[in-house]
Amino acid sequence: MSMDKDHLSPEELSLSVVDEKGLAGQSRDHLKHCPVCQRGRQELVRQLDLVGKSARQYAPEPVRKIVLPVEEEQRKGWSLSWGFTLKLAAAAALLVLTVSWLVQFRYSPEIDQNLIAREMVQDEKLMIEISMLEEDSLPASYREILPEGASDVSDEDIYDFVVPIS
Repeated sequence: MSMDKDHLSPEELSLSVVDEKGLAGQSRDHLKHCPVCQRGRQELVRQLDLVGKSARQYAPEPVRKIVLPVEEEQRKGWSLSWGFTLKLAAAAALLVLTVSWLVQFRYSPEIDQNLIAREMVQDEKLMIEISMLEEDSLPASYREILPEGASDVSDEDIYDFVVPIS
């Protein structure tokens, strides 16, 4: 309460319009019994109603409905709930167990001695073909069209012919 007139100050009247319980006990009791302060409060409410009516009249309609967010308690840490976290951990454990079980009991073929012998024979044939190519890399069809004396010429003679050493 303002001390100079024993009536509520404009700030206290504004507070009584917004939140009457926010007034101190003396001010609230004074407002209930003082006709001057009640008229001041009613005048303030009337002025605010006029402002609201003119705002609704001249302001455009909102395109969508405005909804204020509901205050929620902020979660600390991750925003996952315990239930979801436990389900996720159980799924991960199940996946690890399944993979480890499959790796443990995977099919391993037995060693077949006949298969190994056949592969060794094939490898030996391949090595023989490679050594033949090292000695004479020309295919048989080209060897047939070579002149008679060309087969007697060694590789060293050809190198000397192409790159003579002085």
